[in-house]
Order: sequence, then C-alpha cells, then structure tokens
Amino acid sequence: INTLGSLVGAVAAGFALIPSVGIRATMFVATALNVSAAVLLVRHLARTPRAASAAWAAFGLFTIGSLFWGWRPYPYDANIYLLRRFSTYEDLQKEAREMNLIGEAEDALGIVRVFRNQHGVLFLQNHGKTEGSVHGIDDVTQVVAACLPKVTHPGARKFLVIGLGTGTTVQAALGLFSDVTCVEISPAVVEMVGRHFYPNLVHEGHA
Repeated sequence: INTLGSLVGAVAAGFALIPSVGIRATMFVATALNVSAAVLLVRHLARTPRAASAAWAAFGLFTIGSLFWGWRPYPYDANIYLLRRFSTYEDLQKEAREMNLIGEAEDALGIVRVFRNQHGVLFLQNHGKTEGSVHGIDDVTQVVAACLPKVTHPGARKFLVIGLGTGTTVQAALGLFSDVTCVEISPAVVEMVGRHFYPNLVHEGHA
C-alpha cells in the first residue's frame, strides 16, 4: 500500500496538481492529506473521546494556520549558492531584510520573484536562485553576451537567446541584430520580465 501510494502521489503531483494549481497549492494538498491520515489514525486508535477530539482540534488548527499564515516570500529560499557569499546566518538575514518583493509569478516549473534592494537594483529569482540583476554588476556581463557574437560574426543578422533571464541580453541584441528571438520555457519568467524589466520584449513578441 505504501509503494502504491508513493506512485500515485508522484504521478498526481507531477502530471495533474502542479500543472493545474501550482506548487504552493500542491504542497498544501499533500500536507493536508498527510495530516488527515494522521488524524484518522489517531482517532481510530484513540482509547477515549478526548483523544479523538484533540486529534480533530489539531487538524483544525493546521487548516486555520495554513489559511492565515500564508507563504512567506523569503528572497533566499532553496538557494545553495550562498555558502561563499555569507559567512554567518546573521549576514544572510541582514541582506534579506534589505530586499523588497515587488513581483511574483508561479507556473508548473517554479516560483519566479522580483526583488529590489535599497540601492535600486532589481533581482530576478527563479525558485530561490538569482538569475540576474538590472542596474547592478550583472549589466555588463549580460550586454557583453549580446556583443560577442557580433564581434566574431560581423555580418550576422539573426540572434537566438536560449533563456530570457532578466531580458538584458535580448534588449542589447535588438540594437545589433535585425532578427532577435528568445526561447524561454517558463511563462512566469516572461511575465515578470515584461512587468518589471523590459515590457517591450513581451509586447513585441521577442520572448
């Protein structure tokens, strides 16, 4: 039964729940099912009505807490690239407090967020990993990525970018090539770039 439940859960989450309702709702459903199973087990094994009532009360507290607590938009969740940036957890917390969430979108691939720090730098994060920034040190790298193909192939007219990122490379390429196309697998990334970074890339159909 345990193996069958694992198979059904994996298939349902990967092919039905996440594509249809998103990651957060899927996690809530999975947690609710686990808590419900625990409550039913406790109720079945309870020797007194008081124990059964306590189990249902715990389930009710979980439901209410989940509805009101919400999903905290922490800027560095699930990011394994922080080990070299921060020597202590306090340093990480200090920088995290300086990051203001200004946009968020979710698709079947993950949660995409846009943060702005106190210096006005915009950061695009895909499920906790920073993909790039605008008005910061990443600008030069992203622009050079568009210029290098023109240097090595001066006569090139077409430019293909795989992965939109912040959109800075595509934006720079528009001034160098007559035909610019970007392929991005995440609709949430396209939405955030069009809303907070370069609206023209989405409106003009470059991504």
